[in-house]
Amino acid sequence: MGLFIVGGETAAPLVRVAFSDTHLERDVQVWVNQCPAMINAGCPMLPLGMEIQTKHGLSIDNLFLDGNGTLVAVEMKRGRAPRDVIAQILEYASFIKGLEWDAVDQLSHKIHGRPAEQAFGSFFGRPLSKAGNPTFRLVVAAESFDARVFESAVLLINTGMPLALMTFTYFRVGSAEVLETATVLGDIPAQAPPNVILPAGLPTPIPTASQDSTALPGAGNGYNAWLFSNLARKLTELAEQKGWSLRSKVNQMSLPFAETSWPLPFGDFHFRVDVHKAGVVSIRLHFRTDVAPGLPEFLTAHQAVWGGVFRGVMARSSSVTPNTLITATVPQPAMGDQQAVSRTFDEVAKMTEVLTPLIRRYFAEIKSIASR
Repeated sequence: MGLFIVGGETAAPLVRVAFSDTHLERDVQVWVNQCPAMINAGCPMLPLGMEIQTKHGLSIDNLFLDGNGTLVAVEMKRGRAPRDVIAQILEYASFIKGLEWDAVDQLSHKIHGRPAEQAFGSFFGRPLSKAGNPTFRLVVAAESFDARVFESAVLLINTGMPLALMTFTYFRVGSAEVLETATVLGDIPAQAPPNVILPAGLPTPIPTASQDSTALPGAGNGYNAWLFSNLARKLTELAEQKGWSLRSKVNQMSLPFAETSWPLPFGDFHFRVDVHKAGVVSIRLHFRTDVAPGLPEFLTAHQAVWGGVFRGVMARSSSVTPNTLITATVPQPAMGDQQAVSRTFDEVAKMTEVLTPLIRRYFAEIKSIASR
């Protein structure tokens, strides 16, 4: 998947630019304040201010009321969100949980000149329920996340914390700036659209550039990001232990990886973990048959070496591009089940450890034949 610039008879990929190289965190705070839909699955929210002071001196970057009348506290991070962002959002949760509607009304007065109930009614065209104290949820948006943030966030979500992690990707096209957003962990709840035409000067809903489309039954948005980030971290640790030089790439539906020394393009020859099949994780060696002549036969001849360790099944695709795959499947881990993730990675490690020496040997023999 990708974004492309097209016009006339030309087309070119949209090239990502590091947001942190050209902008301040404040910039994205302002954009989100003007268009909260970009972090709310395309739904509008009523702004309640930026840099809201908590009782311990921290500042909530952005605060909103969503279409359900829920307070939404947002923490923005330029670049990679560090581990301590978890401590920040826990303080936000403690602060907001203690807010009463009088305090929300004061914030609304500062921005809209009237209490929250009136501002909400004008904005959404329906009454705001003030039964009990306000409910809340949390959003952290960043260009990327430390793997430990995912682990801590999963634990919080599994204990009932209403938290979502989102990424934003920045592009520049001439003088225009493009921001793509995606939910990578947690859920953005469904909200009814406004019943009125939004007044001039208030943010209007626009479709988000991207929402995670890989949600699995019972897993919630961002399951794949959670699974693949955990597996990628374990893969890095294994590579360091074994002295391997690996390259990998976390995609929406797969985690491909390969040795950097393999003399074939990454897309044509790699190991891969994917979740294309419902309920299972597929662990496989994938390569184009035409760029690795004789390799299927070589691996078949040495199946006694790898077959007892990695219980993969070899198959050749019937697509236009001839591919060979050796695939094993394991049950899909439940979100947050680190033991199940470890069992899944054990199979990834078995595949990598037993097939890598054979692949190296194949390439060495091909090189030897070519040099004669």
